[in-house]
Order: sequence, then C-alpha cells, then structure tokens
Amino acid sequence: MNNTSAIILAPPGGGKTTAATKLQQAGFRGFVMSDQLKTVMAQEPEKASIIKACMDGGIYVPDSIILPVLKSVTDGMEHQAPHLLTLDGLRTFRQTQFILTWLKQHEFTVFAFDITFDTPDLKICEERMINRGREGETPDVMATRFDEYRTYYPGVAEFLRWELEKQYVDISGLLDPTQKFEKMWRTMFGDIPFCPPQPTTSPTSAPVTPT
Repeated sequence: MNNTSAIILAPPGGGKTTAATKLQQAGFRGFVMSDQLKTVMAQEPEKASIIKACMDGGIYVPDSIILPVLKSVTDGMEHQAPHLLTLDGLRTFRQTQFILTWLKQHEFTVFAFDITFDTPDLKICEERMINRGREGETPDVMATRFDEYRTYYPGVAEFLRWELEKQYVDISGLLDPTQKFEKMWRTMFGDIPFCPPQPTTSPTSAPVTPT
C-alpha cells in the first residue's frame, strides 16, 4: 500500500477533529493547524499577537504566517515522512496547494474528504460551536468565522476536486460520524479492516495498521 494522506474539509464544528481522531487510532499521524499555531505563539512572541488577534476576531491567520509553519512541519518530516497522514485545518488555496505539492513529491496517495454542509446545516454548526461555551466563541466571533469559511472554502474545494478527481469524495450527506469514518476508510483501504489499537497485555503486543 502506498503512503496515504487524508485531507479533511469541514466548517467549524463540522466534525474534522472527530474524523481525524478516528484515523489516528488506526495509525495516522495527525496534523492539526490550530496545534501548530499554539506552538508558534509559544516560541515566536512577535507573531503571537497577530495570531491571537486573528483568533479572537474569528478571522483566518494570514498565509504570511501559515506558509512558513507548513514549510517547517514538512521540512521536519523530510527524512521521516509518516506512512499515514491526516491533515485538518487547511484554510486557503495557497496552503492547500503547498501541502498537496509536498505530498505528491513524496509519493503519497492523497484523498480529500469533504464533509461540508449547505446553509441550514452551517447554522446548526454555528449554534453548536456557540453552545459548547468555550471562551471567546461569542455569536459575533462565530459569525465571522463562518463568513471566512464561506469565502475561502469554494476555492480550496474546487482546487482539490480538480487535482484529485475521483479521490475527492463528498461525504456531506452522511450525518452519523461512524458512517462518515467508514466511508473514508473504505475509500482509502477497501476491504482492509479497521484495527484500532487494543490494550496491551504483553510488551510484544502492537496495534495492527495497514501495510
């Protein structure tokens, strides 16, 4: 089996993290943009104020900050690229183009799974994000985040659809998280069973992942 990568597209509250976590249980290495930005904020104070202002306002962090982060991450994987990689949090065309180019250069088979919703469902996601009560996720901030999503998503989706063709898969009609994951898994690995890690009973025990 080739190196495999799953790019996950979804609005805020749309299930990206849930899907990515499930894949990580099967051996995928996870890349989550928000985690990378937290690292940048801790290590580069001059950028921290810009990132925080963007997050607090609900707007996307600019490519001038994100692209160097992506380059740093991919440089770090240059000699130890993971066999299985899931990507969550690509926001713009330039970010997506950078990552897709790198994946193809490293001979990954790339899939994109689109769990985007139409307008009524976006409203449900927006309400879900507000109701979970996280600090800073006010109605105004969430409205701005969804406006940003509606602005940038079409360009990202169209680029991936064009580049990946049949490996761009729309699973937005599947409402149940388990159904979404099963569709993703079958698309990438066919009849290979999903084998999450099991509690070990001896030092030699190990989870089974696709090879």
